[in-house]
Amino acid sequence: MDETFNIKFVDQQAFLNKELEEVMRQIKDKEDMLTKTVENQKNVDELMKKHQQEMSDLQQRIDALLAEKSRLEADLKKISVNNRLAEERRRKLQEMEKQLAQFRKQMNEMKKLEKQRQQSEETQKRMQAEIVELKKAKIRMVKQQREEAEKYRQWKTKHDRELHQLKQKERKRDVEAAREKRVHDQQMLVYRQKLEDASKVNKRLIAQMERAAAFSREKPESEKSLSHAKQFIETELALVGSSYEAELMCQSLKDQRRHLGRKKTSLQRQKERYLCPDEPLSKRRSTEQGPALTTEDEETLNKIDEELNNIEQQQILCSDELNKLQRGCGTIDVDSRSETRWKELYTVAAARIYLKVLFEQAANERRAVIDMEKEQKQMKRKIKELENDIRDVKRSYEGQINEIHEKNRSLAFEFDKQKSDAEMHYLNLMARLNACKMVDTDVLNEFKRISEDMQHAIQLSHQMKNTKTFKRRSSRAKPLMRSQSSSSVDPALITTEEERRTRSSRARIHRYGDVRNPIQLVEPASDEDESVVDTSYHPDERHHHERRKKPLTIPDDVNPLGNATLVSGLVPNLNPTLGPL
Repeated sequence: MDETFNIKFVDQQAFLNKELEEVMRQIKDKEDMLTKTVENQKNVDELMKKHQQEMSDLQQRIDALLAEKSRLEADLKKISVNNRLAEERRRKLQEMEKQLAQFRKQMNEMKKLEKQRQQSEETQKRMQAEIVELKKAKIRMVKQQREEAEKYRQWKTKHDRELHQLKQKERKRDVEAAREKRVHDQQMLVYRQKLEDASKVNKRLIAQMERAAAFSREKPESEKSLSHAKQFIETELALVGSSYEAELMCQSLKDQRRHLGRKKTSLQRQKERYLCPDEPLSKRRSTEQGPALTTEDEETLNKIDEELNNIEQQQILCSDELNKLQRGCGTIDVDSRSETRWKELYTVAAARIYLKVLFEQAANERRAVIDMEKEQKQMKRKIKELENDIRDVKRSYEGQINEIHEKNRSLAFEFDKQKSDAEMHYLNLMARLNACKMVDTDVLNEFKRISEDMQHAIQLSHQMKNTKTFKRRSSRAKPLMRSQSSSSVDPALITTEEERRTRSSRARIHRYGDVRNPIQLVEPASDEDESVVDTSYHPDERHHHERRKKPLTIPDDVNPLGNATLVSGLVPNLNPTLGPL
């Protein structure tokens, strides 16, 4: 679509250029003919003025000759005796008739000159009207070229904007897919960690149960011994803690299994939507077997199948660990054990020993709680300090990001402006190359200048990419202060480069005119402000300057586009030596 539109635009511009050149040639021919007609008219006027007096003299002489002829004829009739006198008068009469015929011939020529003068005036008026019409056609074609160039510029801007939006959507979709994959991997990692913790809790519970059973089977020598009481209490407390931890882990595994079930149901519904035959055909490919899914949908289905397999494996492992923990918790009857725990204490002395051990254990636990509360307060204070530091660093980082965004916007604006200008210049040059066989050296110099502008635009694009790369890197790392390399563009260099390009652009406009105007590229000598009724001839005005021309060869390093896609798309039959394209 883009290549077809570009080729159509170039062909249309070339066709308009040819028509404009044809109109200019006709105007020049008409003005040359008008000049010759005016010169001939001047000669005719001079001849008419010169022979006007002669015509009056001839008319008088004709009248005198006619009167003398009548008189001689009357004399001949009267005098018929004298033959000699009659012969002389007859001869004189013949001479007078010859002179009369010659004078009449001259009078006829004068009348023909008068008719030619009238025809010349009519031709001059007709040529003036034709020149007016041709100038109107010229102005109309120039306006059409401007409108076509403006339409192409608007289409190019809209197309670039849509392409940029599509790229942004694709980038967002990739980022969202990567985020979902990262979240899924983290969830799977958490689930595996929970399963490992459940396995460890189950092992500890079994070990505590075995230790408690072994301790209950032992028969100590003295039930009042302090070590026996301490070991008994530690064993019972460890068993109660392991049992409570196992109950919490069972509840966590149940929640995990429930969450996996909901996620599995959601994925199955999503898969059914892709495989549903009632899906609109606009979202499916047409094959010999009927409508089929697109490549992206097939990739999505494969990802869904992989996630379903992982979820099923996690559900199986979760169910196994939950069954093990439930079996372990079921073997421990906390209520009955609390009743039978002190049945072997028969004396007050033994009870005092157990109470002493319990009091020491409670005091140690109380000290541990106080230490933990103190550490918790210290940690809260450190957390507040770190939050303040993070807030300051975040504020500084946002300032750096805003500066980088501002530089990116300015660079993007400059890049888009130079890119659009260079493309318009390049397309106009291609149109001129299509319209003529020979190109002068000025066009080649302009072509090289556009190549330099495109190289500068590509450098700006690389600088923008480097700046965006720095932004992504700085978003991963925590910036403590502004780095000197936070911006890959030196403002001083940009200012110097801009000043140099501005001076060169002004010098070029002063010498060749505003080359950004595609109409002036097509017709450098066209006067757009010239009135259409100004049909007077100006002999000192040249419409086409003769220049020394030579065949143009385009070097390999003059291509304004790095990958040459625009050149191959616009001018598919471009030869190394530019002749008729």
